[in-house]
Amino acid sequence: MPVRFKGLALVAAIGAVALGAMGPASAQAIQERTIRWGHLNNTDHPVSKGVQKFAEIVAAKSGGKLKVREYPANQLGSEMQQQSALRAGTQEMQSPATTSLVGIVKDYGLIDFPFIVSTPQQADALLDGPLGAALLAKLPEKGLVGLAYWDLGFRNVTNSKRAITKGEDLGGIKIRVIPNPVYLETFKAFNANPVPMSFSELYSALETGTVDGQENPFSVILSNKFFEVQKYLSVTNHTYSTNIILISKKFWDGLSPDEQKVAVAVFDIQAGSTDIWLYELAHNVPTRLTFDPAFDSNPLWLPDGSRLVFNSSRKGAGDIYQKASSGAGGEEVLFESNENKVVTSCSADGRFVTYTNTDTKANTKQDLWILPLSGDRKPFPFLQTQFNEFGAQFSPDGHWIAYVSDESSKNQIYIAPFPGPGGKWQLSRDGGVEPRWHGDGKELFFLAPDNKLMAVSVNAKKSSLEIGNAHPLFETRVATTPGTHYDVTRDGKRFLIELGGEGSSAPIQLVVNWTADLKR
Repeated sequence: MPVRFKGLALVAAIGAVALGAMGPASAQAIQERTIRWGHLNNTDHPVSKGVQKFAEIVAAKSGGKLKVREYPANQLGSEMQQQSALRAGTQEMQSPATTSLVGIVKDYGLIDFPFIVSTPQQADALLDGPLGAALLAKLPEKGLVGLAYWDLGFRNVTNSKRAITKGEDLGGIKIRVIPNPVYLETFKAFNANPVPMSFSELYSALETGTVDGQENPFSVILSNKFFEVQKYLSVTNHTYSTNIILISKKFWDGLSPDEQKVAVAVFDIQAGSTDIWLYELAHNVPTRLTFDPAFDSNPLWLPDGSRLVFNSSRKGAGDIYQKASSGAGGEEVLFESNENKVVTSCSADGRFVTYTNTDTKANTKQDLWILPLSGDRKPFPFLQTQFNEFGAQFSPDGHWIAYVSDESSKNQIYIAPFPGPGGKWQLSRDGGVEPRWHGDGKELFFLAPDNKLMAVSVNAKKSSLEIGNAHPLFETRVATTPGTHYDVTRDGKRFLIELGGEGSSAPIQLVVNWTADLKR
């Protein structure tokens, strides 16, 4: 399905947060970790090359704090032994063939049936579609998290007896197969003699004649030099194999959400609608979270990273929904009304969501409302005036809300205590929109009318604030479309910015070491 990303600049690394959705609250920055990644392939195999590239990208994006150590050629045990280690939390990552997962999630056997696809494109559609997503959703309850599928290719038969030109030619051949019921039954149906065997034993078994043949994708056959001990290679293309990138759920749950993914709204040109996607920073692959033909937008992480809150036009008014970030289950309506609503932030304790409410029948225009996420979930107003107030953002401690108001005839940034009562403090002088807090609550960022990203110090003292002078950090080229155009990591050092321009070919705008410019 053709999709087009808005012009996003990933001004971030693994510590990025979501455009339009602050990453879940986390007291920890990216920690130093060693990720042990095991697989059965040799180091000249494409899977190994993929692991090495993954390690390179993760190291670069984490500032060297996340180190991936590769263990090829079953150094950590067979695929099923490694899966047990992942489930126990004693190994972090693995890239096995999906065929080895049947003992854990029986439904993975569905993609092992012979001749269900005839082209790689058909296989991609199968795994990248609802079936592949549904299978991934079954893994967390088994102690595993599936990050992505990597192509392995069609499987083909080699043997030392004869060329295989038709099904009958397999009769009587003793052929090693994966210890998988579908493979056993498939070759029994061809009157072969299938022998389940660990891959690590295969070359020796072929060399000694313990088995006559085997079946694997071309890349595996070449990398393991089976041509040295096999006479015939037959292009049978009987099944299509794929590797799955697995990570231990115990390890995954221990990562701060900033180390995992960002959430974005993606416009689908063909359908003419917007859905929520999760963008896995580790491997740069987006995963679709919502599928409704309506407009789903403004994703917000909840603090524990388990759910996202978002708006949807499914009933026509930008109602507020939530969904598990794992993709499991459906969407739940949190609040619906006839007024248009835009969610903007979540409190660090996960109790409240701020949203902008537009009531066209009242005299208050845009107002700031609070939606409790527990109890009766009855919203209450935070700020209702004759002016427009929007873009509310909870401070990290939950005691303050920054917002935008046009009460001075120009959009300016203000801060007021939550839940109130109290006064308000104006931060901007020449206009501003889209306030964002630094993770320590001592600094606030905003966009100035000239598209400069500004910063101002904020010092809370009991029921009052000391506000510093706003100063520019750098110029941006943000999009002119309505909505959220940037976000910032909690350490205030990385920014995710939506650039102006069409299509997905917008250049990456990496903003680094901007504090050095301030000293010049």
